[in-house]
Amino acid sequence: MKGLVYKDFMAFWRMGKMFLLMLLIFSAVPVMSLMGYGMAFCAMLPFSLIQMDENCHWGRLSVMLPYSNLQLVLSKYLVSWGIELAMAAVSVLSQAIAGAALRENLLRTLFFFAAASALGGIINPIAFRFGTQRGRLIFVILIVVFTCTMVSLGKIVPTFLSRLQALPWLMLLLALIVNALSIYLSQRWFRKGVRA
Repeated sequence: MKGLVYKDFMAFWRMGKMFLLMLLIFSAVPVMSLMGYGMAFCAMLPFSLIQMDENCHWGRLSVMLPYSNLQLVLSKYLVSWGIELAMAAVSVLSQAIAGAALRENLLRTLFFFAAASALGGIINPIAFRFGTQRGRLIFVILIVVFTCTMVSLGKIVPTFLSRLQALPWLMLLLALIVNALSIYLSQRWFRKGVRA
């Protein structure tokens, strides 16, 4: 499993340095609407990793390796969650430097992190089932809807958070449920969409 996570992270590192720079910029600017963009880009990461695998014909090689579908799928999720957490930490730090209150800062970041994780959980099974070429239209529609929603919520969330402190925790619970279902569907569909 460590080898798969390392493979996916190195594939991202080689192909995604500009992507990572863009994520850092969006996360480092202490504006809530930009954090929505940054988290939307984080949610796109597994889709990009799947596309890299397709371009390298990783599916044919993976059939010969002693990895289960769950391990092959889970590595994409782990790399994505790791980068989302790193970007969330950068965002918390930049907002703290800008003088945001720590509690509100953490709650806002938790909300956007959970929302991005939930979006990734929705997108990934589509990519594993249909592949990145056939699933691209659905992917683009979901990203556009999510980004517009997050940018709008960037202006509204601070007001809601002051009234409803449980909102980020509810979003995190939703993200956990969505990702559990997503991992289950992705590992069931992996052979059909990418690995064959």
